[in-house]
Amino acid sequence: MSIINANNNTKQLLRGISANLLIVVDCAKKEHRANFFDCSTGRFIYKNALKVRNDLDGFKFLVEKTQKILQQKKFKDSKVEVYLEDPCTYSQGLIYYLQKQKYLVRYVNALNASNYRDNTRASNDVLDLDGIARTALMNQFYDLAIQSDLYRRLKECTRERQRLIKDQTRHKNVIHTFIDLFFPDFLNCKKSGVTAFSKGCIELTLHKEFSSRLFFKSTPNKVINIIKKTGISEPEKVYLKLKELASKCVDLAKDEPDVFLFRLRRLQEQARFYQARQKCIELEEQQMAQLLQYSPLALCLSITGAGLISIATIAAELGDPRNWRTIDQTASYGGVIPRQKQSGGSESAPHVLSVPKDANKHLKNALMTIVGSTKKYPHPAQKHTGKTHPLKQHFDKVEMRGGASFMSTAKKLIRLIYAMVRDENIYMADIKKMTEEHHLIWIEEGTQKLLEKWSKYGIVPTEENYLGKWIQQKEKITQLIKEDLK
Repeated sequence: MSIINANNNTKQLLRGISANLLIVVDCAKKEHRANFFDCSTGRFIYKNALKVRNDLDGFKFLVEKTQKILQQKKFKDSKVEVYLEDPCTYSQGLIYYLQKQKYLVRYVNALNASNYRDNTRASNDVLDLDGIARTALMNQFYDLAIQSDLYRRLKECTRERQRLIKDQTRHKNVIHTFIDLFFPDFLNCKKSGVTAFSKGCIELTLHKEFSSRLFFKSTPNKVINIIKKTGISEPEKVYLKLKELASKCVDLAKDEPDVFLFRLRRLQEQARFYQARQKCIELEEQQMAQLLQYSPLALCLSITGAGLISIATIAAELGDPRNWRTIDQTASYGGVIPRQKQSGGSESAPHVLSVPKDANKHLKNALMTIVGSTKKYPHPAQKHTGKTHPLKQHFDKVEMRGGASFMSTAKKLIRLIYAMVRDENIYMADIKKMTEEHHLIWIEEGTQKLLEKWSKYGIVPTEENYLGKWIQQKEKITQLIKEDLK
């Protein structure tokens, strides 16, 4: 690696690095690759990367090597920083161990690391570590210590849920195919009356006699009782629909019993697998709720169209609010504003480029999900006050003039979240344009909707969580408004 102004201490500090030694790690599942970058010479200490096993012995080996180098170099201030690419599940053990050793652990974006290395076409251990080190020296890194344990755990839950949902979607296609083999249109709610993949639907599928014959040949009382036990509403109506649907199906249980039994067993095993994965998803969502209630972003569920999953994802991707970037930087990070390039001096106009492709897709998807919902639904206070809530009003305004309504509203959403977190306030319209009576209605309706969303996860206001803090603040605000009305 060539020297990158490493001898200039002033430039090091300006770039955000004041360490004597950098531990640069390229993480892998079984064996990491690591090297040491000497900031005084601007070069790696070893020609070839070290192999560090992904276990406790390997972690100890890396720390022992670090201490030996510090002694050999005779650094007076033993400042050591660790840099690695975006942390994965298999790198969590190394990160935890190094943080316990009081090392500052930072990570760089994998795309930036590949762009900054000497050779962008080839890839090997030396080049990969070279790219990580160069990205760190360019001050393009993120501090893991900044993210509190709450936000790290929240990110872990949201990412795991996304993976489970992705697998669940594929699994639905498999189950759909198996059901269609001997009971077509059973998952078509309009024809069967059963909501596809609902809890009752899966329970009915798991019944030992599940087939078209069950609904066509069996007595009505027997079938209705079976449907009732699954929790499906209006079992009598559902029975009549299923009976009519079953009359049009081939009776495979009679014509080919061996084929039918195998297909039924295969379907039911897949249905049990589906149930197990669904429980995992619900577990992650419950944990997300337990964590998010202690973040000021808990109040963001009062935003029309915002749900727990979207807000938890935003909280997880942005991290601790005390260390958030500027609104424009966050909007660029989330891929909701185009980049700009300026050349020819400060007097020349900047060139607007395309939306960044390397944006955080998790953050962008969460923002767009909220925008897509918030443009559809009115605030519960609108029927009493006649006022459209700010996000919907902004979306309609931009859409009418032919602008990028989704992108523009997403950036406004970011500004709104920043303000709500700063003030620890719920979603409100412009107070200056409201009467005091309407202000009271917005507070009451918004609070009720907020608590309603949280009640689905069994979360209630307490002295420790932000719901309880808001209730206390709400009472004070309400009291002041009522006094003014008198």
